[in-house]
Amino acid sequence: MPESRIEEIEARLAAADQGQWRMDDTVLGTYILSGGYGKVWPIIAKCSHEPDADLIANAPADLRWLTSEVRRLREALSEITRVTGLADAQAGPYSRSQIAHGLALRAITPTGDAG
Repeated sequence: MPESRIEEIEARLAAADQGQWRMDDTVLGTYILSGGYGKVWPIIAKCSHEPDADLIANAPADLRWLTSEVRRLREALSEITRVTGLADAQAGPYSRSQIAHGLALRAITPTGDAG
């Protein structure tokens, strides 16, 4: 995924309502509401299918997490590329691939909450 695509997604997220989104089932249908305005929850969308409403209501948080994860994995890949060169110098009794594998695992292991 090109960097420009991530930036486009992040720009749409920034332009969208920043309140917490939630679903509200009523006799008239399932609505997606946005918070952040005290007791007022403006309607963002109306859905006739609850799984669609759930997807929409969670989209902002999910997209923020996913774009953050793409950036974290890109940084990890960059680090793996860097340390693979170091593995040659540190090989000793171990093979380059064993050292690179260990370094790669450290680089891609999340340090914070994964979800």
